[in-house]
Amino acid sequence: MKKYIVMALLAVAILPACKKDKNNCEACKPANELIKGTWAITSARSEYFNTANTTEPNATVQQTKKYKYVITANKIRRINTETNNVDFDTAYTLNNLNSKNTITFTGEAGVETYDLVSLTNDRMQWQQVKTNQEYTTVGGTENKVTAAKTVTIIDFQKSNE
Repeated sequence: MKKYIVMALLAVAILPACKKDKNNCEACKPANELIKGTWAITSARSEYFNTANTTEPNATVQQTKKYKYVITANKIRRINTETNNVDFDTAYTLNNLNSKNTITFTGEAGVETYDLVSLTNDRMQWQQVKTNQEYTTVGGTENKVTAAKTVTIIDFQKSNE
């Protein structure tokens, strides 16, 4: 009998400790809540592929990390961190198509759509695939070349601004 009372007391003491914190549950938060905040680019790169789906030599480009994005409930703003100039400040939409989240906005290059590959409280990754993209080769002779597709990946970390 004593054993049952001890087990019951232990269960009462342990079960509340297992309760999930709903305020910190990333899986509980929708994308439109997780995405809000100031995001600094930690890595950005574009890779160019030929028709055989292999990477074009001298074509991978590491892009600048000098931008931050401020995302509110209905606007996205890109700021150059070196000059503090706003490159664009525009509305955006989040969509979910076939279980894939996307973000669409109008930037310097017109309407841009990126897949939201991952999105947590403090990290985010965007990916964009475009076909028939022109690029300039790097190293040696610079030539204009058209790639069968370009894959751009941007990694972000949320800042405390």
